[in-house]
Amino acid sequence: MKRILLLFLMLLSITRARGQASVTGAIQGRIFDSQSHLPLSSATIYCLHMKDSSQADLTFSDKNGNFSFPNIKRDRYILYIKYLGYETLMYPLTELLNINTIDIGSIILKKTGLTLAPVEIIETKSPLNIRKDTIEFAASYFKTRTNSSLEELLKKIPGVQIDNDGTIRLNGEVVKSIFINGRPLFDGGDINLVTKNLQADLIDKIQLISKEPNTGDLAITSDGKKIKTINLTIKENKQNLLSGETTIGVSTDKNFGTKLNLSKFTNSQQLLAVLNGDNMNGALEGMGSNLIGKESNKNVGINYNKYINAKISADISYLMKDKQNSLAQKSARETFTNNSNYFYDQQINNTSSSTTNSININFRYKIDSTQSIYFNTNLLQSTESSALENIYSSYSTPDQAANSGTMNISTKRNSESINSTLKFEKIFQKKNNPLSILVGYSGSSGKENTNNLTQNVLRQTNNESTSDTIKQNNFVNRKTERLFFSIDYDLPLYKSSTIQLKLASDYNLSPLTKKVYGYNAASHVIDNPIDSLGNNFNTISFQKYIKAAWHIQKKKYDFTFSFAILLSEISNNDIQLTPNTQIKSTSLLPGLTFNYSLTNSKTVHFIYKRNPKFPSLNSLQPIQDNTNLLYIKLGNPSLKPEQLDNITLSYDNFNPNNMRFTSISIDGNFSKDQIINGTSSDSSGRQIIQPLNATGAHNFGLNITTSIPTTGKKAVFSTVTNCRVGKDINFVNGDKGYYKNLTINQSVKYEYLYNKSLDFYISAALGYNSVGYSNSRQNNNQYFNYSFIFNGNINLPFGVVVNGFISYIISNGQSSEYNFRNLKINASISKFLFSNQQGVIKLGVLDLLNQNSDIMRQVGENYVEDTRSNVQKRLIILKFSYFFGKGKRK
Repeated sequence: MKRILLLFLMLLSITRARGQASVTGAIQGRIFDSQSHLPLSSATIYCLHMKDSSQADLTFSDKNGNFSFPNIKRDRYILYIKYLGYETLMYPLTELLNINTIDIGSIILKKTGLTLAPVEIIETKSPLNIRKDTIEFAASYFKTRTNSSLEELLKKIPGVQIDNDGTIRLNGEVVKSIFINGRPLFDGGDINLVTKNLQADLIDKIQLISKEPNTGDLAITSDGKKIKTINLTIKENKQNLLSGETTIGVSTDKNFGTKLNLSKFTNSQQLLAVLNGDNMNGALEGMGSNLIGKESNKNVGINYNKYINAKISADISYLMKDKQNSLAQKSARETFTNNSNYFYDQQINNTSSSTTNSININFRYKIDSTQSIYFNTNLLQSTESSALENIYSSYSTPDQAANSGTMNISTKRNSESINSTLKFEKIFQKKNNPLSILVGYSGSSGKENTNNLTQNVLRQTNNESTSDTIKQNNFVNRKTERLFFSIDYDLPLYKSSTIQLKLASDYNLSPLTKKVYGYNAASHVIDNPIDSLGNNFNTISFQKYIKAAWHIQKKKYDFTFSFAILLSEISNNDIQLTPNTQIKSTSLLPGLTFNYSLTNSKTVHFIYKRNPKFPSLNSLQPIQDNTNLLYIKLGNPSLKPEQLDNITLSYDNFNPNNMRFTSISIDGNFSKDQIINGTSSDSSGRQIIQPLNATGAHNFGLNITTSIPTTGKKAVFSTVTNCRVGKDINFVNGDKGYYKNLTINQSVKYEYLYNKSLDFYISAALGYNSVGYSNSRQNNNQYFNYSFIFNGNINLPFGVVVNGFISYIISNGQSSEYNFRNLKINASISKFLFSNQQGVIKLGVLDLLNQNSDIMRQVGENYVEDTRSNVQKRLIILKFSYFFGKGKRK
């Protein structure tokens, strides 16, 4: 028996030794450009099984072009090598069956003649592909309704949330820009205009990208986080095809709306033109119940970019936005002082209008394979006007009036600005180290005229009343001029380590003139100068910035430690007041980022960053602003820059097999010399508000996002958890205190699609808020908000679609008049027309029960305010839409 056992152990050890000797091997090589012979970093190398082309492993080339597959199973493989702007290469391997390590040597890639900088585009067939800071989804995996917009498609992407106002968030962070085929539309911004005016069926891939901020400019106020962007690729059969939408809508109350958009995308040029407008609170886009007030909008935009030749590319865009709004609000505010409370009631009617025109031009000239020049300029012109009527009253107790009155304020503003940059980039061939030099200029000018007629009655403690009347005209002229430059240089130390250097300076000149005139009883004209309320103010700021960073890039992780010094000098010169002030500061700004890939689909990120925050021009002016007699504002020329330390730890997990997604993020902020509003009150409850510096505030946040597909592709269950707790400083009548705020929001959503005949989603959300004040604990408060939403579509025969939307919102814990329960029902029926369902006619009703309302609570350093706003009530809409480019290009 012992011999048999010994023989078995010997055979087992031999088998194991043979297995260890023969199971794995290694593959390595280097990737170079065929013309410049420079190494290509971050090329994508797929290792595929030769027998069925399934993926065995994935890696990326480093800054020296090197790549490797260590400890890979011995087999026959094909290397599938891709790099943006270069021809794809297939490289078969069979030698790994016979030797331990294959050194392929140099692999040469040839350019395709077209480079789609600055966003890399990945072209794989998988529904999900992860490449370092890019997560790519195949649009075909997510089913949308016929003629859906891009916004509807993005709502289905795991990790993407879209707010009621159209703001797009990726794992809780706001998306800053959007690209098509790697090129920006409207300079990468104005995301709403793009997502609402492109059709979902154009899109082939959606890429969620976390990228470093562009080099240049001072860029010192960044929180260290990468910028969230979205890149979209167009389907091949939609290239060179004119597509778009035209919609006409009419509704009750003599409302109307029109929408026209046209787009065309090719390999060398892009065009998007938009012309739309309505006076039904955006109801033409389905937004009528989300906006407060009565609003009308007009938008005209055109974006065109073109690769003129291999060296020159240009982007140009024009955008006009016109908005008219009529807003009625009723609010109740409770303000806390050390030993008393004051209550403020306001009824506000405000009409406003604004028109902005902007032109943006981008130009790129590629000198050769290592040098490029970029030029960007932005021109902006805006006109605004508003007329405000405010009937207010204040109380020292709920039944004891202190102030009452009427405020009428009309304002007109005009402004123009220009912002231009010129950047030179060069890559030195020997060490593949980049150099970037940027110079820039920005300037702006603006004029503002405010007419203020306020009649206030002050009730004294002996029940006698005194009145105070303001009749004033304010004239403000402001200008800013800014010159800045920066130099960025990367110096490779060895194979995976780089020193990154940055030098920058910024000079800013901001003169401001304010003249105030009061009522002249003799002439009955408002022409009497009030010198105490006006000034001639000039702020000069000069900043010098130097930064060094040590960056290590490995296959599984990358690490960056940085240290920067910011020298800042702010001079505040007031011709009418002395002495003038000068503030000098030296800020030491350490930073640390660490990214680790547990697997291709699981990543961990850590960021620490210290940022300065400088006081605004208005907060530095040492003059009174008595526009509102109950809230008199006063500047502080002695304000110091604020220092903010931010720490973020996050974990992301995308499972490409079942499309499950989880994102967890924890962050904390600690401030020093935080700029806050100090308040002091007189016996009548009127407040004087002045900014000052305070230390001791901090807050922490937790965000969890999950997405779990169920029953195949038919259903998705998702959750969003957000929790934030903070401690902020307040100064009331000279006494320092603090207030703590706890906010918890939890939402769940279930989406279901059945054979294109039924789709719906159900969501529920709970919101909790608690606030506590150290100086007035009796005013500590907590309140809840609940919401339930159902939205569904049923596709009937003959192209008929029935839609229903139900929303039920409950708000508790606020002042009695502002607790509410709101049931809102929208319904519509539509009929598809023409071939390919290119046309649709739709009849809909918004707010069927005529119960729509809007209530908001705002918590401040020494107050809580509840506001009720007017919103769009019941509206019946009839609209017709026709969609271009529904067929395939022949």
